[in-house]
Amino acid sequence: MKTATKSGLLILVVICLVLLGSQAIIVCSQPSEVLMHRNTPPNLQERRAEQKEKMLHSLSLNEENFKAASRRKEVNPVGFVTAALHLSTTQRLLDQKQQANENFQQAIAVFDNIDSSTKEELVRQFWDAAKTALDKSETKDEENSIINSILDMEARNHIAPLPHGINVVVTYYGYLKRNDDCIAFLSRALELVKKTKPVNHGSIREITRNLVTLFQRSKQPEKVEEYLKLSLSIADGDGDTNRVYTVDPLVALAVFYIEQKRLPEAENYASKAYSAAESDITKCRLDELYQIPTAYVRLDYLQPADEFLRRVVTAKAIHFPSERLSRIGASVQALVRKYMKAGQYDKAQAILEAWNKVQGSEPERHSGTLDALQEVYLAQAGELLRAGDKRKSQQLVKKSLLLFESAINGEPTQNSSYIEHMHTRRERLLRQYGLQTEKQSY
Repeated sequence: MKTATKSGLLILVVICLVLLGSQAIIVCSQPSEVLMHRNTPPNLQERRAEQKEKMLHSLSLNEENFKAASRRKEVNPVGFVTAALHLSTTQRLLDQKQQANENFQQAIAVFDNIDSSTKEELVRQFWDAAKTALDKSETKDEENSIINSILDMEARNHIAPLPHGINVVVTYYGYLKRNDDCIAFLSRALELVKKTKPVNHGSIREITRNLVTLFQRSKQPEKVEEYLKLSLSIADGDGDTNRVYTVDPLVALAVFYIEQKRLPEAENYASKAYSAAESDITKCRLDELYQIPTAYVRLDYLQPADEFLRRVVTAKAIHFPSERLSRIGASVQALVRKYMKAGQYDKAQAILEAWNKVQGSEPERHSGTLDALQEVYLAQAGELLRAGDKRKSQQLVKKSLLLFESAINGEPTQNSSYIEHMHTRRERLLRQYGLQTEKQSY
């Protein structure tokens, strides 16, 4: 009897466990769904639904506008093109690709028959529509169809590819890092512009600038040189009247030849760039030359850098004494650092002193140069001390202290934190060059 009772109890327990387990499964299945919904960002589904509803509403409005514009197409073809492009863009966003392509082509067909001064503005609208079309494209054939349809339309209507359209395609290919496709597009666009516009047209400048950048990325120096020279011919297209506009391409060519280690050609274009900048008496363009000495310094051509900077310093003193030339100043500092690294302290000191002389009458303009000059003296003092010449080392440390004090006094904001920072820097420099700090007896 007891055994039967035990068996009955065991069976009852098993049944209960099975029932409880099934309930557990049922109960637990519900929270799992809740949990899944909780993992979804709040209101995401609602926002998506709302966004789609807005797009469908926009589609409906654009379809109505397109129908109305179609009825007035003969009277107002410009309005029809605009309506067709708006509808096409909305359709692409809703993945209605076939309808979008049809309306895009309708816009092109009507555009060809428009005799209006508004054509260039309409072309901008085509390229704006192309942004969405390119983003939604899935193959290169689709991309080429979109781009070439507009380029062909521009060519038929004798409209040069506009900088706006060029930027749309360059930005698209640039984001995808497809340099070769971008080069192919720009090369075709350039040929089209040459057929319709003078050599100094803005679109040609935009295209050549982009091509130079792309060829630099793909390491094709012969092409870089070709298009830099084309840029120069564009800027110099009107002869002496445009001479000041040749500064940028001349600087770019000089830097290119420096990087290619073709120094005679670099010197030739650097000299031309300097002359072009100096000849502009209406605006100081000397600071735009900074890339030339910076490139010389970067490749350790210190003597050409020094000579070029001294020419700029002289021109500043004569023609533009009140100009700051901050980028040229940075080039001077870069040259000084290279001189110091090579132990050529006299040369570092000489170029800094020459630069300091042309900084104008405001004391604060001298602070950075004086601070750099004190470091030159301290570096040289450290070397002399290691060589056993303590007397000359002491003289340079004292001289550096005078410069340090002048640098602090020249700053317009004499707050305690700045002064503390400068003192900390000097103490660090003294330690760096193996000199006793001024908290110690020298």
